[in-house]
Amino acid sequence: MFLLCAFGIIDWANFKGLLVSGFLFKVFVAILDTPLLYLGVYLFKKRFNLKVNEEIDLL
Repeated sequence: MFLLCAFGIIDWANFKGLLVSGFLFKVFVAILDTPLLYLGVYLFKKRFNLKVNEEIDLL
């Protein structure tokens, strides 16, 4: 975004608003997807009977 402003594609007056809204969007998405990722890891570990720090040996 800095480069877009530096080359005049986006006006510098919009920089702060875009930066804040982009950050808030990332925080919002992280809040929504983190529980889903933890659920996925839990189900995966349960499905393959993995203990803490245990990995699947594919070879």
